[in-house]
Amino acid sequence: MTTTATCSVLVVKGELEKFARGDMCGRCLPCPAGVLSAIAALTRLSQGAGTEGDLELLSRVGELLPQLARCPRGQKAGEQVAELVAGEGEALRAHLARRCPAGACQGLVKYRVLPELCTMCDECRKACPQDAILGEPYVAWRGDNRPYRILEELCDGCGRCAEACPEGAIQRQ
Repeated sequence: MTTTATCSVLVVKGELEKFARGDMCGRCLPCPAGVLSAIAALTRLSQGAGTEGDLELLSRVGELLPQLARCPRGQKAGEQVAELVAGEGEALRAHLARRCPAGACQGLVKYRVLPELCTMCDECRKACPQDAILGEPYVAWRGDNRPYRILEELCDGCGRCAEACPEGAIQRQ
């Protein structure tokens, strides 16, 4: 499922990864140490595994890297982290609470089945690449038919289940 919203955490993470892959000169220690640490922290936040320590680390990188980097590219990378921390503190806190305000961090997007709309057609379960959906197709003579449900711990947020559901019974949380 694609989204038009842009997540500031993913944008800065992408810029830092680009810098680490090609623009880093490797002549000073602050760049690789700070940039790689920031990438790791942003990755954890975008996947729902972030901690308060990650926010502290990002704050520290944003504070120190612009001062300690020897080249303007490294200083710019540090400034990007500092701007994220200063301007998007609310977004970072939301990621810490395992929510992406932009809905772009796939690891933080979850879905649920609306039982009143679920016809137990099995299309969602077939479409799920993670086998995160439990349920059995509707059988008229059985009295124990139950709507499908999504196991959040297995769901990767891809949205294929919602796309496959003909009834619109799967909703993004």
